[in-house]
Amino acid sequence: VLLSLDLMTGRLAVMADAGWTGGVLGAVLSGIAAGRGAPAVGLLFGAIISSIIRSSVGTVVLAMAMMARGWLPPEMAAAVAVGSTFGLTAIAAITAGGLGSAARRAALFHAGTAVMSALVGIGVIAVVFSRASADASFPPVDAGGTVAASRAALLVCGVHTLVQMISALGVRLLEKPFSAMGARLVPVPPRLPAEPRRLHPLAPTMPESVNANLLLTQAALARTAGQALEMLMIVMNATQIDDDIDGATERTIILRLAVKDSEDEISASLTRNMQLPCSRAQAERIHQQQRIAQELSLISDDCYKTMRLLERSYRKNYRFHQESREELFAFTAQIMDFLKYTADYLADRIETPDWELASQMENQVDAVRNKLKKRSRKTLEREDDADIRGELAFIDIVAHLEHVGDRCLTISDTVRRLSRGTDR
Repeated sequence: VLLSLDLMTGRLAVMADAGWTGGVLGAVLSGIAAGRGAPAVGLLFGAIISSIIRSSVGTVVLAMAMMARGWLPPEMAAAVAVGSTFGLTAIAAITAGGLGSAARRAALFHAGTAVMSALVGIGVIAVVFSRASADASFPPVDAGGTVAASRAALLVCGVHTLVQMISALGVRLLEKPFSAMGARLVPVPPRLPAEPRRLHPLAPTMPESVNANLLLTQAALARTAGQALEMLMIVMNATQIDDDIDGATERTIILRLAVKDSEDEISASLTRNMQLPCSRAQAERIHQQQRIAQELSLISDDCYKTMRLLERSYRKNYRFHQESREELFAFTAQIMDFLKYTADYLADRIETPDWELASQMENQVDAVRNKLKKRSRKTLEREDDADIRGELAFIDIVAHLEHVGDRCLTISDTVRRLSRGTDR
């Protein structure tokens, strides 16, 4: 917005010592505006710019700045103001695609109101400028037959304001029909009640607040590990049963968001503790807990990606090689044992971590990973009727699951160092 204002006032040059660029740009846009496709070009221009800068207001200010410099005719500038609504709608739809069903339903609701308000804005532009071209005394046109800059700017702002008002009224008046349509197009499975946040650090004025907060953070890490373990359990079940793949994916998304929230809480608490007077052992413990929280968050990402691959494989009817379901189930169960071992220690169900056992688990996971990938490659090489996309998806699923094992080994190593620091 500030750059557009500088451009409008002339304080900012588009290109140094190249004043002819403005004339060329103005000539090109004026030539486009001379045809009947000017509103369509303006709508497209507004949608693209608002998608890039992700701001409807910024797009309108940019259109007004270009109009003030003579690069955009008023009709096209007004169309840009209307088109800015489509850019935000596209961004909302893309963003909601990776979220839950409720977010996708909200994006659909937003798209409906945006299209409705944009159609009204296009109609207003057509009426205003058709009358302006037929009647030279129409208010947006001065005595010389050209649109006054100030009046044109007010017209562009008025069109944008009208579009936003129509969108707000549409949300209010058409809430029920749009909600019913969204329920049919994007069904939302029953959502479990959100768990309350349980990490409440003590005030720094209380004695031994750092040690107490580290114990609270350890408990939060245990809860986060339990959520990651539940995500992996859902993935393991999805390798066998695909009847409720939508519900499983939705639950995975909810758990992933919960893990991300826990990571933010833990990070904020540890950052506050780092700002307090603490010993070297306490500082080391804070660093290791931060590392564990990050690894648990990455595990949730790997489980989410695996679930998305399974969902896509079922929807597109990818065909894996024979006995693939049993192999994925056994491989996921093996990784789950590794993650459960880590979660048990974080929950104080295991007193002393066994690094040798963790290393042995990781070696077993790597061996099975190599075996499964080798089998998929042999299937692609030897079987003429092999489903290439299915086997490649199978390899990607194995890779994401193996990453979970790597994260567990990193956590085990961090836990071992944390245990040594505590013993000292």
